[in-house]
Amino acid sequence: MKTPPEPGRFLEKDCADEHGAAVFDFVVAYLDDLDAGREQGLNDYLRRFPGQDSAIAAEYLRQEKLRNKHSAEGDQNEDALSTQSEKPALHRAAEPAQSMPSSAFRPLEGEYLGDFHLLRLMGRGGMGEVWEAEQLSLSRRVALKLLLPQRIDQQGLDYFAREARAGGRLAHPGIVSVFGTGEDEGLHWIAMELVDGGCDLRHSLESLREEGELPKDYYRDVAKFVAELADALEVAHAAGVIHRDLKPANVLVTPEERPKLLDFGLAKLTDEMSISIAGDLVGTYFYMSPEQVAAKRAGLDHRTDIFSLGVMLYEMLTLVRPFEGD
Repeated sequence: MKTPPEPGRFLEKDCADEHGAAVFDFVVAYLDDLDAGREQGLNDYLRRFPGQDSAIAAEYLRQEKLRNKHSAEGDQNEDALSTQSEKPALHRAAEPAQSMPSSAFRPLEGEYLGDFHLLRLMGRGGMGEVWEAEQLSLSRRVALKLLLPQRIDQQGLDYFAREARAGGRLAHPGIVSVFGTGEDEGLHWIAMELVDGGCDLRHSLESLREEGELPKDYYRDVAKFVAELADALEVAHAAGVIHRDLKPANVLVTPEERPKLLDFGLAKLTDEMSISIAGDLVGTYFYMSPEQVAAKRAGLDHRTDIFSLGVMLYEMLTLVRPFEGD
């Protein structure tokens, strides 16, 4: 025999069902209004669903809290995507040098060298140091490369002069222009195009490794960049210039994401006698072709640059070099 229900149980159930149905109907109406772009306040919903003020108010506050949370998360995701899409693929602002080496010459900053007013030391390589300078006669800023004192011997002077001749032969948007060369006060110089805001590709790749996430459309931009660099190399090869030291440190990235090939200090001019000594290793090991590593003079042609370009492309795509050496 079934126990009869306690008085009031049916009433409680009916009230609970009515409460749940009202809240459900409210949520459906609330989401429909959001989808339709209709702005409704709490009082609007209390008028539409009378008799359940406390339940509707509590659910309204819960839905608003969820809505604000999702909106904030969406804004963060949009900001992240926007940042990713706006960040350039390769150009990275050059970081201020923490310990820029002092000049190998007497203090020169602010002084004059012939037609040039020396403004600041930009960097130093194996053969020379590069200054930002103003060429007074033409009122233009240039990059002025000075041959290091310890390199002033016959071979060093020959390499320096050949670098100027190699660059002077070439006129292409993807190659740093050489304006002139000369000697003043015992200092040998090459005046070159100053690439405002440029950074070298080595710095770009180091930054990309640290960032850990590639910018949007990175691979497409790399393909375009390398294609433009290949066009510049083709112009150099057609002029009888083989670079022989193609590597990220010798490619500038402009703020517009364009390549600028520079530093023809180890270049070979196909119509001139070689000034390298047989057996000398010329180039940078990680990027050299097998023939160049073997120091083969006979038969070394423009294809050694194409090999180096392929190594650079591999590194740009994977952020690791294909060869690290034994």
